[in-house]
Amino acid sequence: MIDVLQELYDSEINFDISTLWDGGVDWKLGDEMNGYKAEGNGCTVESAILSTAMAALQHFPDSDFAKRFRAELLELAEKLWGKPWKEQFDGVEDAEARPLG
Repeated sequence: MIDVLQELYDSEINFDISTLWDGGVDWKLGDEMNGYKAEGNGCTVESAILSTAMAALQHFPDSDFAKRFRAELLELAEKLWGKPWKEQFDGVEDAEARPLG
């Protein structure tokens, strides 16, 4: 999953991941200056990274990041979440939307 974070960074896709013990792992796609496109909370670091990555696929579908990781992430998301990724992210258009994590 470290590759995913590095590729987001290399693709100039801003994100924020933070933790607070017993509070899960918060994630946000975007930044304070330009605004957040999606955010959520995961039970594990892995689920927070995956949720961030899936949101990036939706909001930046033509990015180098999406081109490199799309197939791998879609397969992993379906395996972990038990249903196609699109069902998890239908309607994600702003920071109020919170995909599962």
